[in-house]
Amino acid sequence: MKTLDNAMCYIVGWRLKRTHIGPIWAFTQCKLKIPLTYPDHVTVGAKTRTLEKDRFTMEYTVISHKHRKLATLGDGVEYVTK
Repeated sequence: MKTLDNAMCYIVGWRLKRTHIGPIWAFTQCKLKIPLTYPDHVTVGAKTRTLEKDRFTMEYTVISHKHRKLATLGDGVEYVTK
């Protein structure tokens, strides 16, 4: 999966640098698993789940260090404009 993430970063970065046109968020959602309260530290992760010709799907996670649990899970679809 790491190779797919690197490829997506390269494609989007190259396209944005060359054309000044980047991806458009078409859809995003987030499911809160546990409440986060201050003080807490979190780790945020993102990975590319699917990569298609005109779109890609990302998955996001937030981990609470205080609770040592997954706090939030989300995903989103982004379209690469032409």
